[in-house]
Amino acid sequence: MLLPDGTASPAKGPAMSDTATVAVEVTDNRYLTLVHQPDGIGFSADGTAVWPADQFTFKRILDGSIRLSGGGTPLPPPTPVLAGDVISMRRSGLQSTFSVADLLAFFSVFVTLPRNPLPADIPAGTARIVKNTTTGRLSLWANDGGAMVDLLTLATS
Repeated sequence: MLLPDGTASPAKGPAMSDTATVAVEVTDNRYLTLVHQPDGIGFSADGTAVWPADQFTFKRILDGSIRLSGGGTPLPPPTPVLAGDVISMRRSGLQSTFSVADLLAFFSVFVTLPRNPLPADIPAGTARIVKNTTTGRLSLWANDGGAMVDLLTLATS
């Protein structure tokens, strides 16, 4: 962008060529006057444009005034999460680490029993979500060295 004196304005971020773009088109001719903010990129007579893949653009897609069409710079795919990846966090000074496989196993196992779980139902040192079909309760149970602990009863709708 040129300033009134003809000099270039200082860069405020990545150059437009470094920014991912998407091809968009208006959903109705009444939106032909829309321009991308803050870039001021408008639509061609056929109702198409290439806009930065940013919050403004995706907000317009969500509100239904524009939609994606072919072309544009493809967005990079998200980094895949692998079962062997490890998630680590620190809370209240305590470090917790677990693998994605552990998390998937935890949420994919839904135990249904006609009673509250016994130590034989949940391996020691693990937890499971358990549905008690007699009481209708859905709870998070842990086996703490053979002692069963109801950590959380989940509300039903």
